[in-house]
Amino acid sequence: MQKERRALRRRLMLKCSHAADAHIVSMSVNGCLIESRATPKISERIEFTTELRGQPASLRGVVVHVRSHFEFGVRFEGLDEDTVSRVRAVATS
Repeated sequence: MQKERRALRRRLMLKCSHAADAHIVSMSVNGCLIESRATPKISERIEFTTELRGQPASLRGVVVHVRSHFEFGVRFEGLDEDTVSRVRAVATS
């Protein structure tokens, strides 16, 4: 049986700094889905900011998939403990 890789995801709409039109449309404790006309390549490492629980947050990770030319998934990497805590709070609330 294939191991389940998806964590609980929360649908949302958070503006992010990846591009002028970019929004995070879902988030889990492991990563997020971003809608943007500027889509990076799979395996590309990206950094961007958004607001989590009323405070700016710097997020980083690796692009793990691209859906169409307007959505891409990012697996978070190298986040500090405070940011991980805020991501968890947003993703699970």
